[in-house]
Amino acid sequence: MDSTFERLLDSLTDILPPETVDLFRNFLLNPNAAIRSALSLIMSQLSFLARGGAAVINTIADSESTPATIAVIVFGVAFVVQILFWVRRLVAWWIGLLFRCTMLALLVALASMAHQRGWVQTGRDVALWTAKALVWAGEMVQIWLNAYDEATQAQQQYRQRMRTQGTRAEARQRGYGYGQSGSAYRRGGAAGGW
Repeated sequence: MDSTFERLLDSLTDILPPETVDLFRNFLLNPNAAIRSALSLIMSQLSFLARGGAAVINTIADSESTPATIAVIVFGVAFVVQILFWVRRLVAWWIGLLFRCTMLALLVALASMAHQRGWVQTGRDVALWTAKALVWAGEMVQIWLNAYDEATQAQQQYRQRMRTQGTRAEARQRGYGYGQSGSAYRRGGAAGGW
């Protein structure tokens, strides 16, 4: 893993300043770095959970497991699920807060830009941009309507062809246009059949 990081950092020396490469080298390759300790902690916890899960499965699979043991396991699973739901709500709350703060910062930045540019000039710019957007939207609507009309006409022509072909097929079935003798031949009748 270290060699992969070292090769990556060696390839970045031509692109990045040496200070940045040294910072990355100290952050990624240092055994006492925070990312390394976090990864090792996560891996140790996952191995602990895997060993614990194997013990639980062996206990359940054991033919002598008592109802109390199964009840404790079910309670433990329910408790873990409740904790996971709480963590999910907590993460959703923080993400919502992040989005609200981002939106507020965007609004403050837009107001600051408008104040620096001048409110009258900003109003003119907004009117110009709105007019351009409406013209563009109108053109897009017109393109869509033209395509819709073309598709509708093609569908109507197809239906007309199918109706025409359908009436020809029905006429052939009934013997119209072929004379009575033609229908007799097809039916194997006595009027000159094969």
